[in-house]
Amino acid sequence: MPLSLRSLCLLCLLSIVGLSHGLCHELTELNRVDVAPITKWFHIASVTLTPNSFIRTTNAFTADYKAEIIPFSFYDEVGTLRISIVDSDLKKLLNNESISFKGAATNSEKKIHLITGEVIPKTISNGTLKVKLYYNSLITLSFVTSYSLPLLKSEK
Repeated sequence: MPLSLRSLCLLCLLSIVGLSHGLCHELTELNRVDVAPITKWFHIASVTLTPNSFIRTTNAFTADYKAEIIPFSFYDEVGTLRISIVDSDLKKLLNNESISFKGAATNSEKKIHLITGEVIPKTISNGTLKVKLYYNSLITLSFVTSYSLPLLKSEK
């Protein structure tokens, strides 16, 4: 093999390794998601859902939350949200592609509410979050809010 062709192959191989290393670095930057508090009027009550920052663990983001129901404060609850998102979906998100997710909200009394949703990026570091929370077999709460990814790349 001529030296120039060998050099070209080595250069291509190094480029591929470099690109995959860069992508892994970007994925490691996706360790936190900030979600704006959500307030919505549902029939006879106002519901405000306030999550803390979501922190990434293996294939999931988790955050504590507080839900306030006005005027029915006796239904207020606190708990933990856990949303499953695999690395392949995070890669799509980095390419400004929408992704769907599933998860659960577990309140302090260990009652579990299922969650589904969609992440719709506007830029690499923020976008719209659509969430459905299945409170029980009769009540489904739909929310739309914004999110931001405090990526190092977006701060440069």
